[in-house]
Amino acid sequence: MSEPEERDVNPVAVILCGGRGSRLGSITESKPKPMVEVNGFPILWYTILQLYSCGVRRFILPLGYRGVQIQAYIDNYFNTLNARIDLIHTGIDAPIGKRLHLVRHLLTEPQFLLINGDCLFDFDVNELYAEHARGSFRATLALCKIISQFGLVLVRDSEVVSFTRDSTVRSFEVDDPKSGLVQGFINGGITLLDTDVLDEINLLETENLEADLFSRLAEANQMGRRMIEDFWFAIETPKDVAIVNSAEDSDPRSIGSKTLRNKLMQYQAKLDLNLN
Repeated sequence: MSEPEERDVNPVAVILCGGRGSRLGSITESKPKPMVEVNGFPILWYTILQLYSCGVRRFILPLGYRGVQIQAYIDNYFNTLNARIDLIHTGIDAPIGKRLHLVRHLLTEPQFLLINGDCLFDFDVNELYAEHARGSFRATLALCKIISQFGLVLVRDSEVVSFTRDSTVRSFEVDDPKSGLVQGFINGGITLLDTDVLDEINLLETENLEADLFSRLAEANQMGRRMIEDFWFAIETPKDVAIVNSAEDSDPRSIGSKTLRNKLMQYQAKLDLNLN
């Protein structure tokens, strides 16, 4: 893993890590979702080191549910990392809009990365910056492939050719009320945003940032996209935790999480951070 090249824009990442993670049930009764362990490390470890390997040296973490645990982890584990990490307590049940409002004064670069704190990804976010610049977009989303949890009927030329489970899905056909039948992709929870777009909506009043902001940008043709071809997986349910922590050697989600862990462990050793 090589160090990223110098750039004009200093990458800044806002990692959303304040939610309760209620879909994880008892797993998050005593810990926040980003601290759930995957192969021996918290999800947050994966997020920070992966972003750091891509050149991010500024992190903003809007804290909420059990935020003191995240603060203690950052203070104890990443205290020698050559990066600025701002930890802002934004309330336990605050929506994303309010959390962004409370960290808005820290967003001084023209763009910033907005990262969901529950996903594992082996993706170079510099690709988002390149796509963003090429299209003069105001927001560029990382799209991802998923392993379908449902049984799939595969059809070619109107004929059923197979039935399968646990297959990779790149896109869907979506019956949209406004646009009719269109192709739909999965939002990977990694978005590059022009910082000033936050000033175009009332962050304190919005209950759903994606619905209010992303829809507006898409309708104005100001939204770009980049497909993640490498590993990506969101940790949302106890089953997801079991999948990535399993010893299964044929499931791409288990294999991908362990490959990512090993890569980041090697990168961490190369940095010689003396992490605790």
